Amino acid sequence: MSKSKTQLVLDHLLTHGTITSWTAIQEYRATRLSAIIFELRKQHDIMSITKKGDSHCTYKYVCSISDRLLIEKYKDEQEY
Repeated sequence: MSKSKTQLVLDHLLTHGTITSWTAIQEYRATRLSAIIFELRKQHDIMSITKKGDSHCTYKYVCSISDRLLIEKYKDEQEY
């Protein structure tokens, strides 16, 4: 069974850290990267990076939401 475009984009982010629309189109034939990122953001922390004067966006994987919760819990425990 082949992977969905969403899974391919997530795998790319986990492997390479970032992805652009052009990369998504060329490598995965994913023409609606913003829609894929919208769905991934429900479970993952993904930043949008746009350089000044540039209209193109790069998406950067930060961590999963569950990892973010664990980090915050650990920080809270360390404050006591």
